[in-house]
Amino acid sequence: MPGVHPHRALSTGANTLTGHCARLLVRSLVEKQSYDRDYFLDLYIDFMLHTPDKDTYIDALHVEFFERYSRGNKPYYSAGMGKAATEAVSLGLVMVTPLLVYLSVQEELRDALIAKGEGRYSFYNLQYSARHASPLVVENSMQDVVYQFVELFFRTETMQMYAMQWTTLMKKLLLGFPAKAELWDAARKVDVELDALIPLPDDEVVGGCYSPCNLMEHAYPCILYIAAKYVDDPEGAIVVSANLGGDSTNRTALVAALMGAIHGYTEIPLRWREKVQDVKRLDADCQALVLLGMYLKP
Repeated sequence: MPGVHPHRALSTGANTLTGHCARLLVRSLVEKQSYDRDYFLDLYIDFMLHTPDKDTYIDALHVEFFERYSRGNKPYYSAGMGKAATEAVSLGLVMVTPLLVYLSVQEELRDALIAKGEGRYSFYNLQYSARHASPLVVENSMQDVVYQFVELFFRTETMQMYAMQWTTLMKKLLLGFPAKAELWDAARKVDVELDALIPLPDDEVVGGCYSPCNLMEHAYPCILYIAAKYVDDPEGAIVVSANLGGDSTNRTALVAALMGAIHGYTEIPLRWREKVQDVKRLDADCQALVLLGMYLKP
């Protein structure tokens, strides 16, 4: 319906369904002390089937997943066969971001240990009952883990390409690489000229040069543009993204993730975080996730 936001009926501080899925991934990592793909899927399926009031809008990606799951497919082979699963959309990056935080911290620690000659540590303590073939990446690399996760819901290498780009960018920002240089580099990789876009009014870029929709060919340039233009103003970046409309929920979640990676979550205004529903549990899980990433099993 024109002029009506699909999440309009959510109460203040409530997560969208995509946000809930990201939280389920955090919960699975914390409870299993590693990435257990099958456990995450168990949580996801249970949540979708037994939790009322998940959102006022259910993306077709989830509908397609359960259409295949209901026909007896294994959960990890239930990615839809319809249009939603073959499009590259921003909600996929929102869902995978908690995994990137965990993996980035683990990879830095592992590399430091190897540099000291302590290479006996495993890369990740992963749990798979079966694996998807991943021809684009090295098996058991950070990119492979991300590939395996995205493959649960999508059937498009375009989505995988954007997930790899997002993985590289978030990892570097989380590890303290210069934000402006990394944002500009990420933009160049997808043929976005930030120097030409930044002088323009925001609504001329988001809504003019690019659609405010959730398709990655439009959403990703918009995310990079907002993050680059407001790189020193995390609050401003989040407000601008939210007010530009379109698929503002996923876009703004990803802008906020970049701002958090650059500045730390304490730079996200406390007055906003305090209004998030179940904020104490969420804060505790996020802190546990970071600490978990700092532990490698021999």
